[in-house]
Amino acid sequence: MQENIPILKEVKPLKNYRLHVKFSDGVEGEVDLSEFTGKGVFALWNDYSQFERVSIGSSGELVWNEDVDIDGLGVYLKLTDKKPEPFFRDCAISPMPEISRFFGSASRCSLAIMSRRTSMLKLK
Repeated sequence: MQENIPILKEVKPLKNYRLHVKFSDGVEGEVDLSEFTGKGVFALWNDYSQFERVSIGSSGELVWNEDVDIDGLGVYLKLTDKKPEPFFRDCAISPMPEISRFFGSASRCSLAIMSRRTSMLKLK
């Protein structure tokens, strides 16, 4: 049976490029994003006030602007050390090198299966 996808409900920026997040199933905790600072689109965070402007997007993702976002389920999986398979039983796993460094490989599902984004993240 497929589990319900937890939705990101709260985010609060903390010091040192960390965020406190809370999900719809009650899971909450801190995630450290400092390794991304200054790299690629995350150069935006060189101005720490930009990092502090994090919000939750319409698909439950962490959003800083139209170019910078991180999927909420990937953060959930990192916090809980869960795998994506219970959420996407009918999905194939395919590598996504651009995000693999932090989250591992990603799971892609058809829009018919998912009501959220088509790329969800898996931790190794």
